[in-house]
Amino acid sequence: MKLTLSDTIQLSIAVATFLAVIVALTIEVFRRISENKNKNKHLKNIFKALETEIKEGLERSEALIKLAQNGKLSFSRIYVVLWDSTRHEICQNIKNFEILQCLHKIYYRFDLINFNMECNRLAVGASFAKEYIDEMKKNFKKFQNFINENKT
Repeated sequence: MKLTLSDTIQLSIAVATFLAVIVALTIEVFRRISENKNKNKHLKNIFKALETEIKEGLERSEALIKLAQNGKLSFSRIYVVLWDSTRHEICQNIKNFEILQCLHKIYYRFDLINFNMECNRLAVGASFAKEYIDEMKKNFKKFQNFINENKT
């Protein structure tokens, strides 16, 4: 069977289209792989920054406890700005939801302490810190283990 010129052109167009689709799909796969690597790296940077914020929050909680034990009170709050600004991004990109659970438990307690400080109930805020400090430290340790083992 002999191919006519129009058959050859149609076959060439079909092959070129097929090759173009294969190349486009390959480029898209590589783009998505690169994008995922960048997201993972960015998420790890966020977790490292949250680790610092939580450390400072735990130190602040312990200071509140010590002040309350000495009959003194402080108006200072626990900083949670980084968490407030990144939690939605974390929820969208996280793979291990146990990390998110640890973070929620820690920051929920920080929020309870801060709420009482804002309501000018300083002794109640210190009391919350004292009651939940061990739980917050336990969840912080779990969070650190997850990020150090790269289970994000």
